[in-house]
Amino acid sequence: MDLLPRLIDPTADARLLRMQSVSMRVFPTNGPALIYGAGIDAPLRLPALMEHERIAAFSSFVDDYLAGIGVGLHVFGDELLPRRPFVWELIKQTEEVEIASEEWARASIRMANVHILLVRAVSRLAVDEDWQTSFLKSHTGSALRLCERSKAYPNLHRIASSNLQMMNAFLGNLEEAIAELDKLESADDDYTQITIKKALLLLQAGKDAMAKEALQRLPPSFNDNRAAKLKVRLEGSG
Repeated sequence: MDLLPRLIDPTADARLLRMQSVSMRVFPTNGPALIYGAGIDAPLRLPALMEHERIAAFSSFVDDYLAGIGVGLHVFGDELLPRRPFVWELIKQTEEVEIASEEWARASIRMANVHILLVRAVSRLAVDEDWQTSFLKSHTGSALRLCERSKAYPNLHRIASSNLQMMNAFLGNLEEAIAELDKLESADDDYTQITIKKALLLLQAGKDAMAKEALQRLPPSFNDNRAAKLKVRLEGSG
């Protein structure tokens, strides 16, 4: 049976891991091996792109997939870490690819953000310190390398830099991260998302009045659910 256009298969990862799935092939194949086609199913599309060395297609493929599962360009610290196994397979297969384009820089920021969210999660665990240190070093290094690709694109580079400061805060360097976000905020014409990040960290640092002041500088026309919730929370505390 043919999948309808734009139909997302929620069991794709399960099927590729040889687990139970409602999706199955019901027609004969010409040989014993499964031949991957570049269809709409991301876990099937990636092997096809790799097999045919369609490097140029990686940029839109990675960017669209990560955006589609909720990995934004900005990291705020309240996001859920993606649980689908294919996410890490995708990053493992593509993060070392070098493509000089703005779209690939944007996709690389999204990949870096998955590493940053993992850093946030692991930094909160009560685990062996040596293992934790080694693990965090590996993933912070990956995030830094991926964010480096945004240097040629000022707007993306400011976003990537602000995300790295959120990672800095997750690692315990809260005051330093706030100071660096303040610099980025003043240098960015589209400062709204960076302001929200700074307010989140100020709130975390117990500086409620400063967080409220930062949010008051947002344009009256700016409509953002995260900012609205922060304002309500601060009004309730104060």
